Amino acid sequence: MTNTDQKKQAENNNGFNTVAAAVAGAVVGAGIAVAGAIAMSDEKNQAKVKGAIKNVKEKAIETKVEIGEKIAEGVSKVEDAATAAKESLASK
Repeated sequence: MTNTDQKKQAENNNGFNTVAAAVAGAVVGAGIAVAGAIAMSDEKNQAKVKGAIKNVKEKAIETKVEIGEKIAEGVSKVEDAATAAKESLASK
């Protein structure tokens, strides 16, 4: 990188220090981890989280089944259309 490129990059930086941002992000992340650990130490909160995870899992399974059914319907329609097209071409 040339010196002028470095100057342009520094000008575009607007005083934003990437190292300071990384350190700030690490501090925020650590704070969230500590808060999460404190919240999860309560059995009621653990039960709530387990219930929420169970609900999300059930919903994901339902969605997977619905998507599978829609895909099967789509495949069937495509196969029907392909068969009709082949028959149409064969009759000509």
